[in-house]
Amino acid sequence: MKILHVADFHFRLDWFDWLTSQAANYDAIALAGDLLNQFDKNPAQVERWSALLEAFPCSPKRPLLVCSGNHDVLPDLRTGTQTRSGAWLRELRRPGLIVDEEVWTGPLVIGVVPWCGRAAVPWTWPQSAEIVVVHAPPSGTPLAVAPNSLRDDGDPEVSDAIWAHKPRLVLCGHVHEPKKWHAHIGDSLCLNPGCDLTATIPQYIIIDTQTGRAEWHCPDENRTKSAYFKPMNHKY
Repeated sequence: MKILHVADFHFRLDWFDWLTSQAANYDAIALAGDLLNQFDKNPAQVERWSALLEAFPCSPKRPLLVCSGNHDVLPDLRTGTQTRSGAWLRELRRPGLIVDEEVWTGPLVIGVVPWCGRAAVPWTWPQSAEIVVVHAPPSGTPLAVAPNSLRDDGDPEVSDAIWAHKPRLVLCGHVHEPKKWHAHIGDSLCLNPGCDLTATIPQYIIIDTQTGRAEWHCPDENRTKSAYFKPMNHKY
């Protein structure tokens, strides 16, 4: 499988236009959270993103996998409850659009985990998934720490779940300038493409599960780096 991994669009709809233009080139696309940008305080963001996701050219055999991030969990204004969740995203699920708490079964099994930080709804880890899409990077890794910082913005529960269930790949985001874009927890390769909101095109990672190569791209600076993992067995 050839997978495109991006994260942290923060309402950059032009980036989503670019992502849509790339859809036919990949077997699956993973968008690892923070579609919205709560700092904008724009109430139309959910409606605009909902329309874009509903129109995205995905299918059961060529899915778009989207997890919620911390910017995507909002109070439910319709019911008046202040419980924070990404319910608006789960309501968009359809064949080919795989969202929070769902698992896609194709040549590989890919699970999607909702935002699991503070004030989020309870979540479960997809135990059978060989690849997991989750917004928070695992704590204790350079994916969760910015350069020249000692603060770890990762999630220890994500780290614990990786150690327990040993997925082959974990596709995350959240930390915009991680010290490294890839790290191992045991035999699990964890990836964070990072984010430069001033860029014309998002940073992204191309993953080839059959050759065992992950390739990080920073288009605006014309930089590319590679990491490797054991090739994965496909069901068909």
